[in-house]
Amino acid sequence: LHHYMSWWPHRRDDNVLLVFFEDMKDNLANEVKHVADFLGVGSPEAIEHAEEMASFEFMSKHQDKFDDNWLRSARNPAMGVSPAVGSTTGKVSTGGGKRDLLNERSRKMI
Repeated sequence: LHHYMSWWPHRRDDNVLLVFFEDMKDNLANEVKHVADFLGVGSPEAIEHAEEMASFEFMSKHQDKFDDNWLRSARNPAMGVSPAVGSTTGKVSTGGGKRDLLNERSRKMI
């Protein structure tokens, strides 16, 4: 929450776009288009391709591209931690976001 709130004062800056995991999960096509419009890029074909590659199905099939094993392999030894620490976690998983961690007042402000 601290990280998010640090960006709150900049939420209306021309070069800032806040994107929420829950919104992507609810309507990925809309959010990919929203990001493309914000960046001023993307043909309809490129936007469709980006949507496909951002899908849970694509990421599930290519989990090795979305994990942090390469990072852990360098970070853990440098920190004196077993290389196995954190190896059971991944970025591609089922479940929701953390929307429920915010109270109703905070959700309405956003």
